[in-house]
Amino acid sequence: MTRMMAPFTHMTVDVPDDAVVRWAERGYIPEQGWEPPAEPAEVEEPDTEPVPGPDSTIAEIRHYAASHGVELPERGNKAKLLETITSALEG
Repeated sequence: MTRMMAPFTHMTVDVPDDAVVRWAERGYIPEQGWEPPAEPAEVEEPDTEPVPGPDSTIAEIRHYAASHGVELPERGNKAKLLETITSALEG
């Protein structure tokens, strides 16, 4: 239990530890000795978008290239676009 003080009346109230953050958001002030819980570190999610293959549509290939910063030629068949993407990812 954590002892907290009401925002306007300054009366003290015992609050369960799991509710302290909610009460603090409402304006209650925790007495000394309480520290807010540490925020979890942000984790980058790995790229789960699969590399396009021969069965992908040209629209999917162009979307993948645009989202990964690969420059594609304005015109070209599917094989040429896939070759451009694979060479850009390798180098």
